[in-house]
Amino acid sequence: MTRKITRVPQLSPECGVNLAILAMAADLPGDRNSAEMMAECAEDLATHGQTADALEWFSRIVEGGEPELGPHAALRIAGLLVDYDLETAQAALRYAADNGTGDVAEFAADNLRILTEHEVPPRTEPATVEEVVGRTAMARGVILNVEGDPAAASEALEQATECPVPDIAASAAFELGNLLEDDGDLTGAQAAYRQAAELRRPRVSGQAAINLGLVLSKQMDVRGAHAAYGLAVEVGDPDDVAKGNDLLEQLAALGDLDEVHARAQQLDLTDPDLVGGSAVAAGEKFLGDGDLQSALRAFEKAMDTGHPIHAPEGAAWVAAAFYQVEGMRGAEAAIGRLSEIGRADLTPRGWFMFGCRLVNGGNVKDGENAWKRPVGDARAAAECGRHVVRGKLAKAETAFEEVLTAAPDLAGHLGGLTLEVGDLYTGHRAQATYELALRFGERAELPWLIEQARASLAR
Repeated sequence: MTRKITRVPQLSPECGVNLAILAMAADLPGDRNSAEMMAECAEDLATHGQTADALEWFSRIVEGGEPELGPHAALRIAGLLVDYDLETAQAALRYAADNGTGDVAEFAADNLRILTEHEVPPRTEPATVEEVVGRTAMARGVILNVEGDPAAASEALEQATECPVPDIAASAAFELGNLLEDDGDLTGAQAAYRQAAELRRPRVSGQAAINLGLVLSKQMDVRGAHAAYGLAVEVGDPDDVAKGNDLLEQLAALGDLDEVHARAQQLDLTDPDLVGGSAVAAGEKFLGDGDLQSALRAFEKAMDTGHPIHAPEGAAWVAAAFYQVEGMRGAEAAIGRLSEIGRADLTPRGWFMFGCRLVNGGNVKDGENAWKRPVGDARAAAECGRHVVRGKLAKAETAFEEVLTAAPDLAGHLGGLTLEVGDLYTGHRAQATYELALRFGERAELPWLIEQARASLAR
């Protein structure tokens, strides 16, 4: 059964292929004349940098099975992907070497030898048509997503999930789940992750089961999440098993599973406070586990809520990550995302919280530089933070009073910052800073801050 054409190729003016005739040729991919026309289309697309679409048409030729042009198309797939997806390139070269004739077979074999000489593990087992087509579809999906076309990427990955080779289908389903989750389609992501997990492939099924559990948790399906984490322990690699057991322990700590599930079903999943707070907590957990990409996705979700606390918190965490790579320029890009989603009013809070992140990490100088940015209701909080780190506690207390008037919801951040600054010192200065944190807690009526400040003073 031939595949439908879902993307009309954007051919160059000098290409002589007629699109109407090309559509008919696609219905007869094993025919020599049809394969030649598709090859001309693919070469034109490749020449003009349209790699994903070129791969689509070369893979159609391979799938059609034309005995001469099929292996040649596989060789061209390898050439397009060798710098991007070595596993797919190797499979395509293996197919071309084993099924091609003359120069095609010889050139493919030579390239396989060259890869081996560059310490790439040799590919000796045969590659089937199904493997080459499935891997190429998955590579197309990744390329299209990077190029900013998630809809087309999703179509390509869906094609790859139908591959009869279980490893390819599972990997494609996992990639599709990530794409759909990033795009906010949790129902679609759940289905994709479930497919990847239930295929029980060592490379991806454990992580897919964990991601499935996390998606189900977002949807307040606690029982489903518990089952998914259990599957991760069953099918995953050692890292997945450890993470799955950790998540199961976290669920167990909440109490009776059925009672927790019933309570979760009563929560309002559209509440920005709930969604934003949960996203920030999840991001912090992912960071603790060393999973930066999942953490960034969670923090982005917090930003998207537009919540006055959790959105700038998410921005501050993303800024801290980008700062590690690009310095303040990276932080500006991250916090600028608040403006892109229509919440420019929260950028001063983002800068304030980013400054707190830097100071908490011991980078007082750049933390103070970040605090020069806030205006509006975050200005007093930034001023208070500067006084705290400089040891000007009386001025900090005066500024805190202004915070309680202008932005009382930032008082907790200042309290936490003050405790962290106290931990940087010893002796009288530490004692005085903890006492300031205690007074902040009493003025803002924050029981947790009062308790932690007293514990710090008692050490």
